Amino acid sequence: MKRHTAGYETHKQGQLSVEWQFGVVRRWLNALVFENSLSEFVGRLIVQAVKDNACHDQQPLELTLEMLNTSVLAKIGIPDSKELNAVGDTHALNNATINAIRHEILFVELPALALDPTATDKYPIYVGTVDWGYLHAGLMMAGRTGKDIGHFTLDELIQLGESLEDMLREGAIDAALMKIFTLPAKLLYLKQCAEQNKVIAVDRLFRSEEESAKALAAFFFRQRAAKRQQ
Repeated sequence: MKRHTAGYETHKQGQLSVEWQFGVVRRWLNALVFENSLSEFVGRLIVQAVKDNACHDQQPLELTLEMLNTSVLAKIGIPDSKELNAVGDTHALNNATINAIRHEILFVELPALALDPTATDKYPIYVGTVDWGYLHAGLMMAGRTGKDIGHFTLDELIQLGESLEDMLREGAIDAALMKIFTLPAKLLYLKQCAEQNKVIAVDRLFRSEEESAKALAAFFFRQRAAKRQQ
């Protein structure tokens, strides 16, 4: 891939980096498969699940990581491991393709999908909650440092995410890292609004920088208020 130029010729400096090219392909795949993005798909999944299960403030939605994983794979057309074993070679995608989609697309944007679902049996983590947000942030930070997430327990990952939030609030680290909490902030906002039966413009929340900033600010304000009450 090359950068767009005003003329008909390109030059060496116009060559896009491999990382940039992969980002372009990932965004294209997101738009193609999820109608805009994987993140927005998860947001709509939460809103629909709240409606389908008649959830509310007193009976909040409990969307497990396993349920999320199944829904995401079903959207793409990849069966889960049990179904894959059952259908054998009849599935259109081979193992190499499935592995590439999981590791190069899904696990990059939603690293929690890489966790063993049974790991949350004793400590259930529900998508769209504060703990899930900390888990997501912890996984993203672990990934940035190149550490194997298999070396961390769920508690350690959640604590890592919570510590990251504390350091951001105290100004101890680069404020740009606040973006790691963008998805958790949006999903928490959507979940709470849906449970309170409020009208939600999901597309605007995920496609507007202004709405993203509002959700992120609300996430951090909520945590400050909660910690002051402890």
